Amino acid sequence: MHDNINPVNNIKQQCKFVECTTLEQINATYDVMQQLRYGTDKEQYAELVKIMQSSGKKYTLIGAFYNNKCIAIIGFSYDIYRLSVKGKVIYIEDLVVDENHRGYGIAKELLAYVEEIARQENCKVLILDSGTHRTDAHKFYDIKTGFTFSAKNYKKFLD
Repeated sequence: MHDNINPVNNIKQQCKFVECTTLEQINATYDVMQQLRYGTDKEQYAELVKIMQSSGKKYTLIGAFYNNKCIAIIGFSYDIYRLSVKGKVIYIEDLVVDENHRGYGIAKELLAYVEEIARQENCKVLILDSGTHRTDAHKFYDIKTGFTFSAKNYKKFLD
């Protein structure tokens, strides 16, 4: 009997973080990404990720895999310099955990992973935006991550 096994620790310990660079790896993240950025078909998604990865901002997509299935992703860009912090930043563009795997600490582990990369790259700040409708995510960032609310983000779509 395995009554003393904590499923939270089991999932976290068995989760493998993979930098997704091949089309197969990128496609494996599609279903999870659709929970955050819906409305893109799988082919278009992989194409956009490859374009972002080849840009000068070094977009990196990390998938968290459990039992060979992607259950969370974090996507970020670095080598971005900002006057407001007088140095280099990592901008986290995407962070989502599959709705069936939330509450296991995976997002916090992904953020810690990216924070370590930021320290190795001599970045001064981690920045992320979160959609106004994602109130559960806001609570998570406010309470569990060390991030502070610092600005509103505005956008204007051009034809």
